[in-house]
Amino acid sequence: MEMLIVVIVLAVVAIAIFVIKYVFIGAVFLFAWASAEKGFWGATVYFLCWVFLFPFVVIACAIAGVVVSWSNIETS
Repeated sequence: MEMLIVVIVLAVVAIAIFVIKYVFIGAVFLFAWASAEKGFWGATVYFLCWVFLFPFVVIACAIAGVVVSWSNIETS
């Protein structure tokens, strides 16, 4: 029984690491896009969305992170 719990915990940690990685990549990409398109105001709106629309921004960042990671787009 203890072995099953350890395996489940390790699987959950592995999935969490992948999700956090994609959210971070998406957040950086969307911040760069917002500030490149609209400058200061784009970055301001981006941070305000993080404050007031947190769940939606996390989902958008995860989706953008997956798309950017799986595409051939150079992020630098």
